[in-house]
Amino acid sequence: MTNTLYMMDGCSKCAKAINHLKTNGIPYIKVNVLGNIKAQKHLKQIVGEIYTPVFQMDNGSIFKGEEILNYFEGPKT
Repeated sequence: MTNTLYMMDGCSKCAKAINHLKTNGIPYIKVNVLGNIKAQKHLKQIVGEIYTPVFQMDNGSIFKGEEILNYFEGPKT
């Protein structure tokens, strides 16, 4: 399994997540859920709704919305 970011065009939180993942060097593939029925069904299975952004890590961990930014911030000093 590969790290996957479920996103959609025009989503400001998605843009923040993309920037944050790139800044922190976290590899992932993007899946745009607009018009992608398979991706929409998968989101319903893993988070119970069609929502973006959702980051599913290769280990199965799932982060939704602001959780993506908070999880990858690292320790605060």
